[in-house]
Amino acid sequence: MIVFEFFSGVGGIHQALIKNNIPIKGIFPYDINPNANQTYQHNFNIKPFEISLESFSVEDYENILKEFNIETNFNNILWTMSPPCQPFSRQGNIKDLEDDRTNGFKNLLLILEKTKYPPNYFFLENVKNFEVI
Repeated sequence: MIVFEFFSGVGGIHQALIKNNIPIKGIFPYDINPNANQTYQHNFNIKPFEISLESFSVEDYENILKEFNIETNFNNILWTMSPPCQPFSRQGNIKDLEDDRTNGFKNLLLILEKTKYPPNYFFLENVKNFEVI
């Protein structure tokens, strides 16, 4: 499985994949928070990409896949993400997609529309209200 772990935090989803014996051929964690990234690196000995996902591009995504000979491994792509919950939370400001903290998430949705290689599996974790707003 080739895993793109967006908004990776300290690696909770990565740990769940390990605990459930999901074979990981390559994992690419992304998080803007340097403290979370330091913990992730400590936990898994993998340094996350410390970038804003607003700047991640279709080309960035597809270039990584080309390194894994995507034409023969196309059925093994997983995207996981745990985007900021405050724009959707009952205890947040509930501005939905008008909140700037959703920009990285919105960019990833655009990449999904544009890429030749959409993920075969997708796991999205968030808070109550995310699914209805």
